[in-house]
Amino acid sequence: MFHVEHAGTLRQPGAGWARARQSAGNICKNITLAPHDKILSFSHLYNKTEDMNGLHLIADIYRCRSSAGLLTERAELEALCVEGCRNAGLTPLGAYFYQFLDEQGDAAGVTGTVVLAESHLAIHTWPETGDVTLDVYVCNFSRDNSGRARQVFAAVIDALAPEEIVSHEVVRGRLEQGVTS
Repeated sequence: MFHVEHAGTLRQPGAGWARARQSAGNICKNITLAPHDKILSFSHLYNKTEDMNGLHLIADIYRCRSSAGLLTERAELEALCVEGCRNAGLTPLGAYFYQFLDEQGDAAGVTGTVVLAESHLAIHTWPETGDVTLDVYVCNFSRDNSGRARQVFAAVIDALAPEEIVSHEVVRGRLEQGVTS
């Protein structure tokens, strides 16, 4: 049987943050949030006349040959994912990564999400088999983020060094007239 340990920290600068952390208690210890002013600063980017659309990249990644830490250690996997998003030109607003422990208390897998101004990255590891699921979704409402999504997707997969990948690209939202999938 596994149990979960909240291994991270909750942090955000600004007034009232200590009160928010106190009320969040142990449930939210490993959530990292962007400052409120960073979240609000994106409102000027959105043109309400454009149609919603996006790109969803999905992968089942098998027999990863990366360092064991990428599959078992929350902090290592979170750093890869958050920095990968930043390096691709995406905007992380917050991250939540959950550390699983085995019966002996050893690290035994991670599940995590990076919330982006453009949407999200989600990742789940099974170190027992070396497998990972990865999903990156970006909205293309105010600009085309497809290349950025593909960049972070490829960077995370490359770092995991899998023997096999099954991946899909799904175009989401309103498509141009005449385009079908």
